[in-house]
Amino acid sequence: MEDLSGKQLGPYQVVAPLGEGGIASVYKAYQPGEERYVALKILPRFMMDEAQFSTQFEQMAKAVAALDHPHILSVFDYGEHDNYAYLAMPLMRHGHLADLLKDGPLSLDDIRRIIVQLGGALDYAHKQGMVHQAVKPSNVLLDEHGDCLLTDFGMAAIVRNLISQVVLTGFPGTPAYMSPEQGKHGTVDKRSDIYALGIILYELVTGRVPYQAEEPLAVLMKHVKDPLPSPRRFAPELPEAVERVILKALAKRPEDRYQTAKEMVLALEVAIPPPPSEATEDDNSDPATSVSDDSLTVPVPSAEANKGDSSGKVWLLLMGTVLGGLIFGLVILGWVLFSLLGTTTSVSFTPVSSPDFGSTSNVVPTFTREPTRRPATSTPSPTAKISEIGAAGLAAANQTSPTSTTTASTTVAQVGDGWACLGFFGFGVTCLGESGWQTFTEDNSSLGGDLVHAMTSCPDGRILIAHTFGISAFDGRQWQELKSGWGVSSVDALACDADGGIWVAHFEGVSYFHDGQWTTYPSKDFAAGEGNQSLVEDIAVSPDGQVWVVTPNSVATLENEQWTIYQKGSGFLEEHFFDRITFDRAHYPLVLHSGGIFSFDGTAWSEYSNNDLYVSESINVDVDDKIWVGTFSRGVYVFDNGSWQTYDTKNSNLTSNHVSQIIIDPQDRIWLATSWGLTVIDGSVWHRYQMHNADIADNDIRTMAIVRSGPTLPKPLEKSNSILKGRIIDRSGEPITNTRLVVCVERVSTRAEGANPCDEQPFFIETVTDGSGNFLFSDVPYGRYRLIANAPAESWTPLTESSGLVSEQILVESGQEVDLFQLILTPEE
Repeated sequence: MEDLSGKQLGPYQVVAPLGEGGIASVYKAYQPGEERYVALKILPRFMMDEAQFSTQFEQMAKAVAALDHPHILSVFDYGEHDNYAYLAMPLMRHGHLADLLKDGPLSLDDIRRIIVQLGGALDYAHKQGMVHQAVKPSNVLLDEHGDCLLTDFGMAAIVRNLISQVVLTGFPGTPAYMSPEQGKHGTVDKRSDIYALGIILYELVTGRVPYQAEEPLAVLMKHVKDPLPSPRRFAPELPEAVERVILKALAKRPEDRYQTAKEMVLALEVAIPPPPSEATEDDNSDPATSVSDDSLTVPVPSAEANKGDSSGKVWLLLMGTVLGGLIFGLVILGWVLFSLLGTTTSVSFTPVSSPDFGSTSNVVPTFTREPTRRPATSTPSPTAKISEIGAAGLAAANQTSPTSTTTASTTVAQVGDGWACLGFFGFGVTCLGESGWQTFTEDNSSLGGDLVHAMTSCPDGRILIAHTFGISAFDGRQWQELKSGWGVSSVDALACDADGGIWVAHFEGVSYFHDGQWTTYPSKDFAAGEGNQSLVEDIAVSPDGQVWVVTPNSVATLENEQWTIYQKGSGFLEEHFFDRITFDRAHYPLVLHSGGIFSFDGTAWSEYSNNDLYVSESINVDVDDKIWVGTFSRGVYVFDNGSWQTYDTKNSNLTSNHVSQIIIDPQDRIWLATSWGLTVIDGSVWHRYQMHNADIADNDIRTMAIVRSGPTLPKPLEKSNSILKGRIIDRSGEPITNTRLVVCVERVSTRAEGANPCDEQPFFIETVTDGSGNFLFSDVPYGRYRLIANAPAESWTPLTESSGLVSEQILVESGQEVDLFQLILTPEE
């Protein structure tokens, strides 16, 4: 937008820019009739050119101006002039909550005050029928007293409506604060605002947002699929009561969150009671005070004018294509194009110099930063019941029944049969038994949560599953829900012993459930280091019944209620960090660390291998004493007879180079869970199971478990009779004709120029567009597909790397005929 300094917009004389974003700009302006300076948010002219925008803008502005709450930024005027739409707000100069967060976590008292104020503002707005949809720290202004003012109500909605009018696809929002339903383009209501408020609470107590990645799309997908990192990982002294508020506010399913902002505020007020000296304060009776230029005689504005914004935000348009009927793929489409256009979702206004029209006293709000938050408590005996230790949500056996039992809708396996289960983030569990593949979710079974984080098999024929809301046990016929209270954000690993006991590694330490009672061993009893260095990485029970626990700085074993701790020092893993543990054929432990493998012979540790295993994630030993190590992106390393051999997607039938877990079953078959399906090595044969040839819930397998001898391996599914069709046009509407197209299953990594973008994918199909730009794929197998490349000449051009070509993802089921999408291609500059 051009510089509007000196321009007259209605009754306002535009003075100088205060900040500029992708669409709107904020200016300092003077209102002669009221003898005051204001902040003027000005929308660009092209928005006024769209049909019905003027009406929608007026409706939004009226609704926002009607909001009357001491912690909501008021809009005291709005209008249109010379084809510009503008909003007038009081001028304030004390920054955003985002600025405050740059210095790290705040004290609990300040956190309580901030969330009470923002929650009160949201609760009020929700009762007026308004959902913010863009709650984040940069939309929270601070006054000179340090009180919060929530800004930009209605902006997300108006941008979204504009996007709809101009027949483009987009999604206003900042990924770090977006709810899972926003990421899946689902129904958005007030509970999405509660989720965003939960993210702010998380950031206030830890100094960081829970999900971080380089690409906005990756952050968005983490909200949808990844477990919530426990806030106490980053703030170990955080009271458990506060953590429980955060976990509930950030539940993946809206129905599992607080249903109103008031509920969340009340819960936090209980978790963080006010200090004894704090006077009782009515949140709605503390209007913020505006700051004005003291070189002028300015009358005190009304309460509605006292809440100003000198650097408000609006959302960038996310350009894309209209995809009728598509849901999850729609938001992916928007983000792909968004990144291609070189923009970001969070618009930061850059302050610029302006004429000095009088100094303003910049009163800096004072906040207390308090590193130690948890009150001192006595250390209980390791044999104390969990309720006495205070781990969140765990009920003592004498207070509640430890389990509840339900029968599965379909029997996976009979007693004595071998079977296996695969765990997914967001898609539940798929099990394979005598009846074939069957998927269990929260919707079709009694599985307590679809976000599965850890699994293990037990000698008694059960599989344990750590999920969103606790731990489930499944014997192939019945589900038992263990009332542990630990969700995926807390449980790191599970193990079973021969006595039917269950070992749980979690943030607090290690807990053992047996005979209806929990016993907890705090991490300080067996871990070397403090904070994150004492977190439990893995737990395992050796074939001879010995319990081993791995933390970053130490390995410990429990015998007769006494811990033996092996820690760094004296040449033992001084520069590396422990990660996973398994056992060799002699039952001695092998510990995977960041630099290789160490083994223990019952007396001393020795370096088994110093091979650089890159980022390793799993380890196991086969019947021939070969050591198998799964890595994050380099496939599988196998150590045999003193040397390493590598298997990846180029030299083997491995489904993906990201191997999350390795299991060797009693039939000596090697099961490799990967991010792109399941690979089972049976002798010299590599079997691959993915969504296009197996009835599994997802290709991204995070964990798995095998009972007894494991299941009989099924044959891959035959092709379905599904049809996938669409059309490609350029931005002017002209069809892209006679162009060869390639579709790969789901995930695509960066390829060298001119290379086939599907050369490492397990399956792809291709076709050619006709004279009208139409394409048709027939006999499409099951799976998720993404149109990702064309080849009008001999070389391949990945579509996602074009300047404006948008690709889409869709789930294909048997017998479907799917109108995929209409691609729009922006010609190269």
